[in-house]
Amino acid sequence: KWSKFGRQLRAITSNVELGSVMGIRRGVILGSVFAVGTAIGFIGLTMQSMSSSVTPVVDVTYTLIAAMIVLGGGAGSLVGSYVVALAWGILQNGITLWVSADWATVIVYLAFLALVLIRPLGLMSSTSRRMQ
Repeated sequence: KWSKFGRQLRAITSNVELGSVMGIRRGVILGSVFAVGTAIGFIGLTMQSMSSSVTPVVDVTYTLIAAMIVLGGGAGSLVGSYVVALAWGILQNGITLWVSADWATVIVYLAFLALVLIRPLGLMSSTSRRMQ
């Protein structure tokens, strides 16, 4: 069901020392993950450069949005991050039907602020995490 690489990656991220003792080559696994992540980022940057200019500071906006989506979804919750990202995109593009794009961005940031005020640990945070 699961690939050997996936099992090794889970083992290394859970416990580096134990994974190394079990014979998992940490450098190879982490290097492979870094290479795949870099390739995915390069594909995204290539697609972005087709529609707008790319400058050294273009990543600040996207990094901020990505951090807000992960925090809004709940740290460690992939489903929560997916739901918040989907809501973010729908809300930002849907609001532009009635207001300008600049105001739509402000409204989405305010909606995120309201989410954080209502659910400080994120949309899909578990009860056990709340208790800690």
